[in-house]
Amino acid sequence: MTPLFVDAVEMLGPGVRDWAQGAALLREPCDGALGDLPSGEPSMLAPNERRRTTTAIRLALRVTEQLAARAPLDVSLIASVFTSSAGDLHVTDRVCMALGQPGAPVSPIHFHNIVHNATAGYWSIGAHAQAGSVSLSAGEASFAAGLLEALSIVVSEQAPVLLVSYEQPAPAIIDRHLPICAPFATAMLVSGRALGARGWALNVERIPGCPASRMTHPAWEDLRAGNAAARALPLLECMATDRRERIFLDAGGAASVAVDIAPIGRA
Repeated sequence: MTPLFVDAVEMLGPGVRDWAQGAALLREPCDGALGDLPSGEPSMLAPNERRRTTTAIRLALRVTEQLAARAPLDVSLIASVFTSSAGDLHVTDRVCMALGQPGAPVSPIHFHNIVHNATAGYWSIGAHAQAGSVSLSAGEASFAAGLLEALSIVVSEQAPVLLVSYEQPAPAIIDRHLPICAPFATAMLVSGRALGARGWALNVERIPGCPASRMTHPAWEDLRAGNAAARALPLLECMATDRRERIFLDAGGAASVAVDIAPIGRA
């Protein structure tokens, strides 16, 4: 197993505006539904750039911006990994519909937003980030793939990494085939050594397939099962509760990712 450290974490989702609120709800879940995504916009982009973004891009930038405000180093200076199971499906829908029309009706804005690394591009613009960036998809296993990619960068480059995973529900015509139950995003600062006084130590390894860890509370489990980025919830729950535990993430096919997590800097 290879050791990693998470020095800062953020999350956005139904009824969750930031890590502090999300951690509290993970420790003591409320009965019933989690609620709606709290409103808000990323402030890192100038108005012209912000108008060109989409709901999915703004979700990812919001959680990244929140992490940047709490991280023990300037995350705009480090490499980044952005993961999403299928990217911005609203843009995909608009472009596919336009392609079926006569002439050339595809909007240039939609065309440049359809690429899978559009979110990373807006991050580089808004944060003036010039370090390398990877944008990947592994379907329902996208968060696990992103964690493994971050691990490989930390090990090979001996440098910290920004990991961001996000999903936005699709339009109805796509939702029938690729349902995403609610918006959710999480961001983590991952490194090979502890950068601050408090954080979490992780030992990560890829193993033969085994059942993925689930959430006990029904609302959290519905979110975990219905959103590829929310597959991170068992890991986030351990962070929120300061538990030492081994969790399992589906890595696709016949593989899993096992994560042993322990808090650091606690009495």
